[in-house]
Amino acid sequence: MNEAPIRWIAEDARKFVKREIKRGNTYDGVILDPPTYGHGSKGEVWRIGKHLPLLMGYLNELLNERPKLVLLTCHSPGYEDGPLKQMLDDAFPSISTRQIRSGPLTISDTKGRQLPSGYYASFENNAQIKSAVRLRDRRGRMQKGRTIIDGLREIRRALESGFPVESIFVLPEAFSGPEADEFDDVVAKHGDLPFIHVARNVMTKLAFGERIEGAVAIAEIPRRSLQDVQLPENPLVVVMEKVEKPGNVGAILRTIDAVGADLLISADGGTDLFNPNSIRASSGTIFTVPLVDATSEETIQFLRDRKIQILAARVDGSVPYLSIDMKTPTAIVLGSEAHGLSEKWHQEGITNIHLPMNGIADSLNVSTTAAVLLYEALRQRT
Repeated sequence: MNEAPIRWIAEDARKFVKREIKRGNTYDGVILDPPTYGHGSKGEVWRIGKHLPLLMGYLNELLNERPKLVLLTCHSPGYEDGPLKQMLDDAFPSISTRQIRSGPLTISDTKGRQLPSGYYASFENNAQIKSAVRLRDRRGRMQKGRTIIDGLREIRRALESGFPVESIFVLPEAFSGPEADEFDDVVAKHGDLPFIHVARNVMTKLAFGERIEGAVAIAEIPRRSLQDVQLPENPLVVVMEKVEKPGNVGAILRTIDAVGADLLISADGGTDLFNPNSIRASSGTIFTVPLVDATSEETIQFLRDRKIQILAARVDGSVPYLSIDMKTPTAIVLGSEAHGLSEKWHQEGITNIHLPMNGIADSLNVSTTAAVLLYEALRQRT
């Protein structure tokens, strides 16, 4: 707002606001400054508790949908920063990405001494914070082509792997001991990135973990197609069709990284690979595993063109997995726990395999199934 024009209002604030609303004008921000905001609705002396909420309601109509600044000051006894902060919160409930700050307001006398003068509460609508909060939702991630990386370890691994990190929100007070040293190391190595200091309430809006670790990064989601893929001579490929739970996705990524598989294909768009919880569950391995999105039909054709055997893991699969030779080029295909693989994967040239189940359950968790099959492939290949 440094270059925004400012309109100074010396008349009764309530009358001005109502007149501007009637004219259809809107404003980007407001500063309500002492000594007076005007008179009451009937000309009586202004009373903070009685008249201010009404004025704030009018201001909510006058300001645009995403005001950039609201600053409220008060000198009235009994109205310290807590009540003022609550007034802002009550008056602007639609602003979900605000950082409300409050505290004592001081002025300087002619000798430069600070004198108690009252209290203030304000919020600034930060576009970067607002945009980042939208990435908590899958639709926001798809629209922006960006995602949230929550946690210092995951951010460090993203940076070390060359993942396109754009900015990092930090809460320095959250770091202590080894974490503080690790954070300092990240800053030293990647000081060219924007490091945006935020308050705890903002970090709470951004973070996905059970506890606030003090760092959240925003990164571009790379888009690759099957045409971009270069496979080694004897590849090991994993295909996930609509595996939805972030915890399962993250666990499968960790296993892929552990066994050194060459590619992960997300088939038919049901898997939200860059869900922040998937990233965290992967312990950052998502940044080193080659990933592509494709349809099931494209994936099947891609594998057949390269003479890669296709092993579809099914509850009703007819072939025991231990009888399969995985020393040749192999693709392991996994479906969702709720519905399994679609009929697209039930055709000639695709081998339906199963794991033995000797109890009452008919299948293992999909990430456990992936681990069993991938480690069997690794065992055979080493």
